[in-house]
Amino acid sequence: MTTFQNFYENVRVGDAQPIRTEVEKLVSQVTFLNWRRGTFEPAAQFWGEINHIAEKFGYEKPYKV
Repeated sequence: MTTFQNFYENVRVGDAQPIRTEVEKLVSQVTFLNWRRGTFEPAAQFWGEINHIAEKFGYEKPYKV
């Protein structure tokens, strides 16, 4: 399992904004920024959705559900 911060830092530049948009449909902008900065990690309830978003853009699942 990786952290959200590591996952997001390693996405392609062209995918960063679309992934952010998808994640912000689940949580607020402030929560997304906290996850991106590594201040907090997503709660387990969001792991499945984040995995789905990652796979949608061609990345491996960052979380083991």
